This record gives sequence, structure tokens and C-alpha cells, in this order.
Amino acid sequence: VLLDFWFIRCGPCMSDMPSTKLLHQAYEKLGFTVIGVHNKSESLDTVREFAEKNDIKYPIVVDTPEGVLLQQYAELGVFGFPTHILLGPDGKIIRNDTVNWDTGTLRELKLEFLHEAIHKGRSD
Repeated sequence: VLLDFWFIRCGPCMSDMPSTKLLHQAYEKLGFTVIGVHNKSESLDTVREFAEKNDIKYPIVVDTPEGVLLQQYAELGVFGFPTHILLGPDGKIIRNDTVNWDTGTLRELKLEFLHEAIHKGRSD
């Protein structure tokens, strides 16, 4: 699972979205999915309309008006957008953009990193 922290009015998030959609489309048949985590800046209806208009097929969670969800992820260092956290099948964090700066972020390397992780997992 790739957690994709984003919001509609975020320019870098919008630039990143095509590769996120591509990942989901390319690997969903292998059990991979993206879960979008949208901040509290827009209503659920606005995010739903955006997702439909932009053909986003993966699930999106919209934070509460109080920002409770992102407060929880702040403990993992999620403050900026977009941010990605990759979870393994066991739910453990494989890679977290906020702590893996030395080797590049998932935003920068996600296509290569995910391709490698999926193919390694299939050969084990």
C-alpha cells in the first residue's frame, strides 16, 4: 500500500498525481494499491468530484474538519505535501519519505522503488 498525502490546491501534488495513478493502474492486479490521504482543506464532496473528474480509481480518505487523521501521521513526520509512505503486506513501513531523504524520496523514486519491491517479493 502506498499512502499518498496530498490536497487539491497543492501544485507539487498535482504534478505528482499522474505517476501515482500510473502506479496504481500498473500494479493493482498484483495486490498493490494507493490510498490517497487528503487534508482537511476541502469537503468530502469536493474531493469526490475532483477524483471523478480526474479519473482517480484508488480510495481516498479525507481528514476530519479538526484534522485528526493528519495529527496522527504527524508522529511519523508527515507535515508537507505530497508525502508518501509505503507499507508492506504485513502493514509495516517499508519506506517513509520523511525519514529516507538520503536516498531520495518515494515521490522522486516511487516508480523504480515499487517496481523493485514488487519483483523482489515475487521472486522470494
